[in-house]
Amino acid sequence: MKMGFKAFALFLIMFTPLATLQQPAYAASGLPVLSMVNQSQPDKVFLKKARKGDTLFTIIKREGFSQNHWSQIIQAQVLPKKFVISQGLNFRVGTHKKSKAKEVKFYDAHKSQAYVIWKSGTTAGVFLAPVNFEKRYKQVEGHLKGSIIQNIVDHTDDTLLAYRFLNAFKLDAKMRNLQRGAYYSLKYEDLYDGGLRIRSGEVLEASLEIKGQLRERFFIPTEEGGAFIDLQKNQDNKLLYSPVNYLNITSLFQKRRFHPIKRRRVAHLGIDFELPLGSPVLSAEDGTIMKIGKSRGAGRYVVIEHEDGVVSYYNHLNSIEKDLEIGDEVLAGEDIGTIGCSGYCTKPHLHFAVKKKGRFIDPAQVIRTYSAIQAPVIESTRTQLLRDFSDISETTL
Repeated sequence: MKMGFKAFALFLIMFTPLATLQQPAYAASGLPVLSMVNQSQPDKVFLKKARKGDTLFTIIKREGFSQNHWSQIIQAQVLPKKFVISQGLNFRVGTHKKSKAKEVKFYDAHKSQAYVIWKSGTTAGVFLAPVNFEKRYKQVEGHLKGSIIQNIVDHTDDTLLAYRFLNAFKLDAKMRNLQRGAYYSLKYEDLYDGGLRIRSGEVLEASLEIKGQLRERFFIPTEEGGAFIDLQKNQDNKLLYSPVNYLNITSLFQKRRFHPIKRRRVAHLGIDFELPLGSPVLSAEDGTIMKIGKSRGAGRYVVIEHEDGVVSYYNHLNSIEKDLEIGDEVLAGEDIGTIGCSGYCTKPHLHFAVKKKGRFIDPAQVIRTYSAIQAPVIESTRTQLLRDFSDISETTL
């Protein structure tokens, strides 16, 4: 089912929850309105890129911040504990002519917000501010020559965008079956701030030819996040819902995977969802709490027993809901904890595993691409889109 790009952009506006569209920038982000030495827009702005080996400190030092400025910035306790600077990361430098103030703006990789580090004379600080990105829509298509990741990077110069494209298919398509010359396309957002391109946004539509068949996925946004769906298939046959509101899959179920900490190949009996620290983790279905605990490998964890001999595991949690106890009944989509990095872990993520009748199975076979709390919006939107497409097809015949 082909969908025109303009039509799909219109669909996004139509189906984005009104609360998301109507909230002011500060309200939508949940951020307090913070004061600064100079709240006016900078007179000049420059887009710069992080160099190989850069840290936050080396960048602001290069931009003229002193050790005293850095001490004030750290004392503000606004920056996250782990502020990752990767090579090629875009950041914006702004100068204020009248006050002679300077600011360096680092953009959050997941949310519409930025950390603004500023100095004026001997005074310096940092605050977290929402960003009202201008969205521009782009489309890339081609035929495979080598890996799908490299093909997309060659067109977009964006590795994260390429991996986001793959997330549209990871749960229900065998990527090993890709053939040379297979067709692919993606439609996505480019995000701009003050006329400068900062980074890619969401992949809105993804198409990929697998074994001669074109697979299409559409991204449906929700207040909690969003999900990729195949309009031609409902997911009612899946036993469980997603345990998170946004799928960013970094590792699949594998019988032999190189462990990043143990430095050897071991079985990886689940799926890893990498999300920002503190993101909600949800029960994948109605069930009963079997275990709550902490171990050296799994970190903080919760185990839930469902019907028909199905058990779900939630590992590496940052926190577990305070009132949760063994024997408690939980509903599908109920908060049970938050994304963390406890136990054997290198980045905040959820390791989600499923047992059926005592044996670990591949969670990709049994979970939907969306959580239980997203289900009403996702399923009603899919139904409406199918109805609209049917009306359009009849009109154009």
